[in-house]
Amino acid sequence: MRTLDLRLLVAVAALLWAGAVASQSQRLKDIGNFVQEIYTEGIPFEQASRYSGSVVPRLLRMLKSPGKQDSWPNIVTTLGMIGDKRAVGPIIEFIEKGAGTWNRSRKQAQKSAIVSLGYLINLSGDQDALDYLIRRAFLWLSPPRGSGSDKNLGKYAIQGLALSGNRKAAKALESLQNRLRSKDPLHTDLEEALRTNREIAKKGLVKYHRESQLF
Repeated sequence: MRTLDLRLLVAVAALLWAGAVASQSQRLKDIGNFVQEIYTEGIPFEQASRYSGSVVPRLLRMLKSPGKQDSWPNIVTTLGMIGDKRAVGPIIEFIEKGAGTWNRSRKQAQKSAIVSLGYLINLSGDQDALDYLIRRAFLWLSPPRGSGSDKNLGKYAIQGLALSGNRKAAKALESLQNRLRSKDPLHTDLEEALRTNREIAKKGLVKYHRESQLF
């Protein structure tokens, strides 16, 4: 009987140890380390979205630090994937502050910031972020189209509207598409954005990203 009890205790201890190891492996990295890594295929959505709003203040501080500018694209993207509304104002300010003045690397962060608002809209439904993307998208198509580098940021707003999976965003994309001739190259881009918007609305971001990784 004692041998049986001992085996049982050993088995239970082994299960507890295995559970502890699994739990530890699932722990999130320090947010500072996470956003400073290099991701050849982009920020992993499922990991980034697991961070809570408690890391938002730290990320916003990093976004204001010139010494962290190489990580700014990852920072704004992670903020969007977390989906905390507190990031909306600072992200929009970040975009507008850099308009027409930044070098190439900072411009990349600016583009990433616009796209990141699409994630944030999907997760939070924030109307200020949605209205901002819609304004940016319509500005891009206002004559003369593509006038100025700041105006060209509208094409990234279209990507954000697609990622939002939001119905109002879909209507805005449809309205933009109706302004163009069917042979216009942008007409096809808007059609693709609409398909993405509807797919995300149906499946959700997690499933959309999982399936996208299969191709």
